[in-house]
Amino acid sequence: MRLHSYILMFLLTFSTLSAVANQPLSLQHFNIESWSTKDGLPHSTINAITQTADGYIWLATWEGPVRYNGLDFKAFNRKDTAELRNLGIKNIILAEDGSLYMAGVNGDVIRLNQQNWSSFRAVNSLLYDILPISETDYLVATASSGLIHVNKSGYKQLTKSDGLPSNLIYKIKQSPTGTIWLATSAGLVQYHPDNANTPIQQHYLPEKTVYDVLFDQNGQLVVATDKGVYRALQNTQPMVFQQLTDIPAATLMFDH
Repeated sequence: MRLHSYILMFLLTFSTLSAVANQPLSLQHFNIESWSTKDGLPHSTINAITQTADGYIWLATWEGPVRYNGLDFKAFNRKDTAELRNLGIKNIILAEDGSLYMAGVNGDVIRLNQQNWSSFRAVNSLLYDILPISETDYLVATASSGLIHVNKSGYKQLTKSDGLPSNLIYKIKQSPTGTIWLATSAGLVQYHPDNANTPIQQHYLPEKTVYDVLFDQNGQLVVATDKGVYRALQNTQPMVFQQLTDIPAATLMFDH
């Protein structure tokens, strides 16, 4: 009887260990490091992170952009970069040509291309996002001044008077087919820059605040809102959205 008990105990223990071994490891099994102003960061709040092709990690902070090489932090400020008139950076975006676009808290668009800095200010407003279309063509999402479209001809500002449902735009995303989507505090809209008469079209989810937009591996549109996450159903006109969860979401990421 005692032998049977030992065998049963062994089998239960072995089964438990096997089940644990097959489960994904939690964060407590990994080595976790954290950095703060004591380690060279100019500010402990990180608004955005991106990585350039040369391996550097770039951080957007309220005290300016920061470059990290794996050992040390290099903070950029007015002393070494005249284009940083106001240090606060809300977002930092990597363009296809390798240049970095930085969205400033006071309306400055700062660009770093091969160690050359440049800046442009169209409005006095916090900037949330930038969509680089080409080296001389990009879109800017603002907190209170609508959409700014900058190109060789200058810049154009679109607000509620031009058809936007709100002057607060959180995110700008371009679909695999080239369609530009704007996530606003009053729904989701399309922006058609080549249509001079009606550049703002297709207003969806008007009663929701849309924070982020994502396209999955099939090109389907997924949006994060204050009322949950929604996915656009394929082959429906006008577009129909299916709710995936009612949990509010601010950021989306595709799991490869």
